[in-house]
Amino acid sequence: IEGLVSEFLTPQVPGELGIVVDLGCGTGLCGRYVRQFATQLIGVDVSEGMLDVAREKGADGLAGSPGRLYDELLHMDAAVGLAKQPEGSVDHIIAGDMFIYVWSVEYVLVACSRALRRGGILIF
Repeated sequence: IEGLVSEFLTPQVPGELGIVVDLGCGTGLCGRYVRQFATQLIGVDVSEGMLDVAREKGADGLAGSPGRLYDELLHMDAAVGLAKQPEGSVDHIIAGDMFIYVWSVEYVLVACSRALRRGGILIF
């Protein structure tokens, strides 16, 4: 995901990416690549155990480090988590290695479209 973030988003300064939702965030493997460039990083995952690991990570993505990797962690299905966001409020969505676990790709993509602001990017 690091390569995709740098190729498609090319963030240069902290906060430049705005609000980012990390779908299927798991333990935070993808979140660590966008944390410094997001004003708000929201993780969504169906596994409470994975979210417990993500909660332990600091702003640099390492367990026990200062700060928090995610501003908010939601224990729910991807489409439900996106529905919690106001329409057109999300600047970018990353979904590394999660679509193989989705029961309806169409349902999640519709939720992504609803949540993303005009010009926002979905990376998967």
